[in-house]
Amino acid sequence: MPVRTAVRCLSNPIRGILTPRPSNSNRGYAAIAEARSLLEQELETIRSGGTWKAERIITSKQGAHINVDGSRGDILNFCANNYLGLSSHPQVVEAGIESLKKYGAGLSSVRFICGTQDIHKDLEKKLAQFHEREDCILYASCFDANAGLFEVLLGPDDAVLSDELNHASIIDGIRLCRAKRFRYKHMDLNDLEAQLKESQSSRMRLVVTDGVFSMDGDVAPLKGICDLAEQYGALVFIDECHATGFMGPRGRGTDELLGVMDRVHIVNSTLGKALGGAAGGYTVGPKPLIELLRQRSRPYLFSNSLPPPVVGCATRAVELLLASNEIAQSVGAKTMRFRHKMTQAGFTISGSAHPICPVMLGDARLASLMADDMLKLGVYVIGFSYPVVPKGKARIRVQISAAHTDQDIDHAVDAFIQTGRKHGVEYTRGIPADMEQVKSAQKENKQSIGRDLSDQIKAVTKDIHVRAENTELMLSYQKGQITLPQYKLLLFSLYEIYKALEQELDRHASHPGVAPIYFPQELARLESLEKDLEHFYGEEWRRRVIIPAATQRYVQRLHTIGKDNPVLLLAHAYTRYLGDLSGGQVLGKITKKSLELSSGEGVSFFSFPGVSSPNRFKQLYRSRMNSIDLAEQEREAMLEEAVRAFELNIQVFDDLQKMLSITGEAYESQHKVKTPATFLQSLSIMHWSLGICAALATVGMSLYAL
Repeated sequence: MPVRTAVRCLSNPIRGILTPRPSNSNRGYAAIAEARSLLEQELETIRSGGTWKAERIITSKQGAHINVDGSRGDILNFCANNYLGLSSHPQVVEAGIESLKKYGAGLSSVRFICGTQDIHKDLEKKLAQFHEREDCILYASCFDANAGLFEVLLGPDDAVLSDELNHASIIDGIRLCRAKRFRYKHMDLNDLEAQLKESQSSRMRLVVTDGVFSMDGDVAPLKGICDLAEQYGALVFIDECHATGFMGPRGRGTDELLGVMDRVHIVNSTLGKALGGAAGGYTVGPKPLIELLRQRSRPYLFSNSLPPPVVGCATRAVELLLASNEIAQSVGAKTMRFRHKMTQAGFTISGSAHPICPVMLGDARLASLMADDMLKLGVYVIGFSYPVVPKGKARIRVQISAAHTDQDIDHAVDAFIQTGRKHGVEYTRGIPADMEQVKSAQKENKQSIGRDLSDQIKAVTKDIHVRAENTELMLSYQKGQITLPQYKLLLFSLYEIYKALEQELDRHASHPGVAPIYFPQELARLESLEKDLEHFYGEEWRRRVIIPAATQRYVQRLHTIGKDNPVLLLAHAYTRYLGDLSGGQVLGKITKKSLELSSGEGVSFFSFPGVSSPNRFKQLYRSRMNSIDLAEQEREAMLEEAVRAFELNIQVFDDLQKMLSITGEAYESQHKVKTPATFLQSLSIMHWSLGICAALATVGMSLYAL
């Protein structure tokens, strides 16, 4: 071989080593570098947009009081889904430990292979019992439950109708199914009906909604949804993650709260919030559906079984709620304490009586800064902004727990006030002082509904009216189920409220904001209430007056505005008196029939002897009311006071509910209820009769029938 050839043969491999050619490995590194660059760009977009979600590190167990890395001392936690305070409840924790010891850390298997223990079946049985459904299936999370339901239940010939603000897991679950998809406007029954009409050619239709929407704490109008579903032959599904355990008289959820447990067909919920807070989700419903899910639901078939400690904790949590509703009821009173104090401080709190209490701020940066400053004051809350909530709707979402004490709640309110002052939040509306855009939008909204004060009051209280109108409390009055002890207690509360209102109206009869609507002869309520109380208790009835705490707060509010700003009495007078005129005759007849009162004695409250024509008088009242000259700031205050009147009524409901449950127990004992069936029937009557009190105590809500 020539020397030149030999050298060339030897040099080619060496050249390959010294000058590497492009390889698959190098191309892989380039792809990774490019992907990293794209990811970093996306992360920077999130940071610059102000929507970065930093994770604060907790160094203690979950509870009302926690330790947070980087913060000194005890921190109050107001942003957990720990609604009932069971995440660290001693009995729940102990049950988890016992299950760990007896059943181990996990199953290392899916359910249908070797991953089903007796504790899984026991928990499913108890959850079905809790929700009063036929059967239950467990999942690793409620996200999985939502992901696994719709694909199995609905086919291409079916239709699903979903609220536009449903949880992301519902949206993702619906995407997996082949059914035709219809989306209706948030809690808009008219739009839902339009979608039901449009989808009538479908084989099966399913209306899908959150029971409680987590960002605003607003409750779905389930009564109206069920009415439409039955009218058009559809099924109803609700996600109860933010309701199970504490909504409704026994904590069964929004379907119990609104009196439609037998009309909602499928319920998905979680074990990761109120029911122990560990992990897990589930579906309850008809037994054939649950059996089909066990055969075909992919998240169930291909996910490991819930770990025994999680099952043990959840089972004990459910057992506590099955045994008593005390924990479930306690969170309601604490919720109203926070809402009341924050509203008094001037903040705008969205939602109604739900433990989710969004403090509306509007500006994303403000929400974030205030949340950071709240932590410095020992209160852990989180700001939410776009895209989690709509633009201009930034808020700090506060969540109340049964584990919070009154002192905890008061401390949080004080921290909000202090932080609000620092950031220039106006205390007449609870919005940033420099948010001219928000003010302009409010002004345009008022102009769009007209300048009549009566119309504006109706508009600003519309949402809370809709929620109240769709509750079991308002609807059950029509069933005529009321006991005499309950009616008497209600009369005491009404007497105190009207006594304070009429005292202040009499005191300020010549005030330019009061005089036009001052009708002491036509609208006087005290005399009729005194007559009714004397009928039931005799001349010494005043010695037996019972004044619930919420009624006392309402009375105090009336005296406060009478002293500081008498024109605001108009908001209370309008909602109460015209509400009485609108529904008084019908309510009087129902009460008379329910209590078997042979004569008109005991129901004088419902009559207006000084008003010959209620409709004409209401027109006169509204006309005079609308003639009152109010500056823009006074009009704003009036609208806020009208909303506050409704909030005060809600607080009265809570107190009446507690006292009526005691009254009901005494009533039951007096009538010697013995059998379980009769006992359950009496409990259901007790829950229905609470609606009477709500209907009467909030008779101002009837103004929407004007």
